[in-house]
Amino acid sequence: MMSPPPSTIKQFDLLSREDLGKRKKKNNDNNNYKKKKKKKKKKKKKKKKKKKKKKKKKKMKKKKKMKKKKKKKKIMTKKKKEEEEA
Repeated sequence: MMSPPPSTIKQFDLLSREDLGKRKKKNNDNNNYKKKKKKKKKKKKKKKKKKKKKKKKKKMKKKKKMKKKKKKKKIMTKKKKEEEEA
């Protein structure tokens, strides 16, 4: 079995366990930050979508109401005309 070249051994000694731990923690914190940011963005998007849906529903309700009103008006004018003719 061949032993690794001395340069790599030295490099590993430089990276003590403590440094490795610090690096790992930093990486982990960074990843967690990214995840949180993504989650926040998703939540915001969901909220926006919900708001849009609500607005659309409201608009549709208004449209329906107006249609009903128009229909009623049409019927009433028709009845009025019939009464005038009679």
